[in-house]
Amino acid sequence: MKFRTDINGLRAIAVIAVVLFHFNPAWVPGGFAGVDVFFVISGFLMTGIIFRGLENHNFSIINFYIARANRIIPALSVVCLVLLAFGWFYLAPLDYRVLGKHVASSLGFISNVVYWRESGYFDSASHSKWLLHTWSLSVEWQFYIIYPVLLVLLKKCLSLTKIKRLLVVSTVFGFIFSAYVTYRWPDPAYFLFPTRAWEMMMGGLAFIYPLQNVKKTHKKYLEWAGIMLILSSYWFISKDNLWPGYLALIPVMGAYLVIIAHRSDSEITNNIIMQKVGSWSYSIYLWHWPIVVLGYYLEVPHWEWIGIPVSVILGFCSYKFIEGIKLPTLSSMSVKSIASFKPLWMVAVVGLMSTFVYAKHGIPTRVSADVLKTENLSKGAKKELEGCFYFPNDDYDGKPCIIGNKANISAVIIGDSHALSLSESLLDQFDLKKEGVVGYYRASCPFILNVKNKSHHNFNCTK
Repeated sequence: MKFRTDINGLRAIAVIAVVLFHFNPAWVPGGFAGVDVFFVISGFLMTGIIFRGLENHNFSIINFYIARANRIIPALSVVCLVLLAFGWFYLAPLDYRVLGKHVASSLGFISNVVYWRESGYFDSASHSKWLLHTWSLSVEWQFYIIYPVLLVLLKKCLSLTKIKRLLVVSTVFGFIFSAYVTYRWPDPAYFLFPTRAWEMMMGGLAFIYPLQNVKKTHKKYLEWAGIMLILSSYWFISKDNLWPGYLALIPVMGAYLVIIAHRSDSEITNNIIMQKVGSWSYSIYLWHWPIVVLGYYLEVPHWEWIGIPVSVILGFCSYKFIEGIKLPTLSSMSVKSIASFKPLWMVAVVGLMSTFVYAKHGIPTRVSADVLKTENLSKGAKKELEGCFYFPNDDYDGKPCIIGNKANISAVIIGDSHALSLSESLLDQFDLKKEGVVGYYRASCPFILNVKNKSHHNFNCTK
């Protein structure tokens, strides 16, 4: 496919919004919708590769996967490796163990499932997760795995014309499904592939049904309309809205219109700033979130004024020195050829390192005895509390959880994860052989009566 300056500029519009939102949500309240723009772009590009291959009868699923691996894995592996090195020197064993788990899930492209099970995307705990942003890479990779296989199988029994029509129907039903699931189960809807697939398929429709014989003036209006839709989603949508849901149609349709307008001479997307940022966008995206978390970790005031330039510089360096390396494709499917495939080695080496960190409980021999003593006190309390804490997706039976001596209840603790954290210190002060505590804990349930959490419509905190 010929290089599309409009799509490269659209990447810049997406990554700028995401970066600004993560560093300071007040600047761009709906900047997280930039990820949805990225999904549309990915769907367009992947559909183009697959359909051209199917039309020419030379599409190879293996080569498709290899090209994706060469594109995604090297820069991601370097970020993971740098974080493991940083964690070795600066993270306590419990935090380092969690980082090991997250690195492994990111390189295995299942981090979206892991983060869904842990907490919501907008929860305060998210700022302690160095690789939270890789959930979107996992969603895209899952799309790369499933989408070409389905199209190749359909090609065996249907014509390309019928497959295209089927994609239209699937996209419509995918959107309806996403809107329904978002209302019923917001957290899984945000993170999981089934509710995001329609966004990538929408990009696919932009490829299989391009505009023909449209005047340049009309293309300009289409592009402007698309950019206005994207910008309106950035400014008028916020984390208080259920997402992706029906509102995701706004940035998705905006990206769709910009792509079908296909304006290579656009003043908005085809200028030197947007083209440079668009080229660096993947690496900027990879680096910016760890920099955000670092600011929270160090508690630096006004960190965005330092963090944003650092993210762009690291993104440029990653693009030039890592993405710029042209990795060879497999010459054959022989054992020797597969064994020399560099992205596979990157995943294996960094993945084994992260697994070792997790299996060895964050390698406690790295830290001083005082740190270990503090963590051991915390772990002892946590063990008592393990069966008492409910995550948003857990079924709640309403029964009290009793810690310590059940015959001598001396305290009741009610609340969310913050209450749980305070309980670790409180229980350390109780002699649990003599005293007992009743605990009611649920993630995202602050102790405020008659309040229903807008982010989790499937349960009522007052219960």
